[in-house]
Amino acid sequence: MAGLLTSTFRIPGFHQLADLFPKHIASLRERLHRGDQQIKTTIIKLKFEPEDHQRIDLLQWLNGQENFPRVAWTNRENSYQMAGIGSAAPQIQMDTCQAGDFSGLASGLAKDGFEYLRFFGGIAFDPTTTSDAEWRSFNIGRFVAPMFSFEVEQGQTRFIAQIVAIDKLAPALDRLLAEFLMLNESFVHDSISEANFRITQEIPNHSGWLDIHHQILTEIDQNQIEKVVLAKKLVVRSDGNLSPLRIFQELDRTNPHAFKYYFEFEEGSAFTGASPERLFSIHEHELTSEALAGTRPQGTSATESRQFGDALLTSEKDQREHGIVFDELQRRFELLTDQIHGDDHPGILNQVFVQHLHQTLSGRLKTGTGPVRVLEILHPTPALGGHPQAAALGAIKKYEPFCRGWFGGPVGWIQGNQAEFAVGIRSALCIAQNQINLYAGVGIVAGSEANAEWAEMNQKLRVWEGSLGL
Repeated sequence: MAGLLTSTFRIPGFHQLADLFPKHIASLRERLHRGDQQIKTTIIKLKFEPEDHQRIDLLQWLNGQENFPRVAWTNRENSYQMAGIGSAAPQIQMDTCQAGDFSGLASGLAKDGFEYLRFFGGIAFDPTTTSDAEWRSFNIGRFVAPMFSFEVEQGQTRFIAQIVAIDKLAPALDRLLAEFLMLNESFVHDSISEANFRITQEIPNHSGWLDIHHQILTEIDQNQIEKVVLAKKLVVRSDGNLSPLRIFQELDRTNPHAFKYYFEFEEGSAFTGASPERLFSIHEHELTSEALAGTRPQGTSATESRQFGDALLTSEKDQREHGIVFDELQRRFELLTDQIHGDDHPGILNQVFVQHLHQTLSGRLKTGTGPVRVLEILHPTPALGGHPQAAALGAIKKYEPFCRGWFGGPVGWIQGNQAEFAVGIRSALCIAQNQINLYAGVGIVAGSEANAEWAEMNQKLRVWEGSLGL
């Protein structure tokens, strides 16, 4: 069993962190010097909290750093925000995977002391399929525990420095200090307005979508499938070098009530988005998830938005689509939990440009059930895959003319038996120096209209208006 060496330091303000951090490391090193013999694995975790309750812009700090990986996460309630860089421990990389089997992630998390670290990352939508070259740096799944991070939780901002020490503590402290001294103290305020963005490719295009939609409806009419979720991909290019993190900063600012995520494991390739959908969260053995299906736009006024919402609540087609998702979620919850409870009826979840039918479900996890097992059972939900699962996933492989990669996959964090994951939608892959791929999908059921679904995907893509000006 690994040990945990943790200390919390109260400092006057973060402006003194550069001076005080080396002094605290030296003091800690001196105290440990006499006993620095051969040790078991130890997690060193140092927390710095300002006495003046100073708030900083986490993403501007992250944008000022030059090391990788760089990751960021904000939950939908805005009660927890994190921006971090570097690796406190070896990254967990999943290179192969069988359907419903994330044992590679489980074995990576099972290493001594890793239960004390919060790992951020994600998994591909279809982990059984080899991703194309655009997704090379993401693997089937990849998770990192940042060496340095700023966190804001319940209004308290803290700086965290952490590292895994093996054999001796002193070398780990020396490395932690050396890496800290490489951090950039500046906060970058660069702009994305210098670049002009244009759509260069739409996959599929509108005529291709009409053909695919017709073929899916034919399979639904033949009772081969009940629901399929298909997506489109926009290839957007800029006339200058784009800054993925700056794009994410604008996305974060313009989408206040979404799960915001940013993963840049290697320079120049970043996956980012603002998802409305919680896959699940686990807190003190309580599992919470939700069914999210059915969409209407927001109106140009509060009255019009309410009218759209009322239409969504009374739509037979949307209620049926939502019911498919919720019923399947309940079935999977029975495999994972006891004492299931949740909303009796769907309500409305509002986002900036759209609104969705939304219904929560919670339950007490069965003994021995942890986050990885929950991932295996809940992903992919019918909200992003379809139903029945095998037939729907087969239709996606058959008809969708691009590789989803992490789009639609689980993104979030795990720490011991606690976890929070969103569904990686309203997302983008930034690649090369001037290309960004945008993704949006819709659920197709009996009664779906091709042009209406096409318009819905375009409405969902409006999440990028503020960042890219499209």
